[in-house]
Amino acid sequence: DVFDNLNFEFGKANIKKDSLPYLDKLAETMLKAKDWTLEIQGHTDDKGSEEFNLKLSENRADAVKNYLVSKGLVADTIISKGFGEIAPIVANDTDANREKNRRVEFKITKPNNQVVTTIV
Repeated sequence: DVFDNLNFEFGKANIKKDSLPYLDKLAETMLKAKDWTLEIQGHTDDKGSEEFNLKLSENRADAVKNYLVSKGLVADTIISKGFGEIAPIVANDTDANREKNRRVEFKITKPNNQVVTTIV
C-alpha cells in the first residue's frame, strides 16, 4: 500500500473530507496487521508563532489519531507527535508550498523493523 501525506487548511486541524476514504483505507490496513505500529507526525507552515504552530501540529496529529481510533484501531498502537514549523518539505515561499508543509506524515513500523513511511 502507498500512503501519502494528509494536507490541512491554513490554521486548522480539521481533516479534509476528501482525506477520509484514504484514512479509512489506512485503518483497514492497520486493523489487519495488529502487530504494526503507526506514528503520526503533524507539521505546519511558517505562518504564526512557533508556539502556536507546535500546538497546531499536535492537534493535527491528534485529529488523525482520534479518527483512526474511531475506526477501531487501538490507541496504544498509535503515536502522535507535533513538530510545528521546524521540518518543511519545501520552502515556505509561496501559498502552494505553504499548503504542502501543512501536513501529517505517517510512519508504519512492522515487527521485522521494516518501515513504511510518507516522510520525504
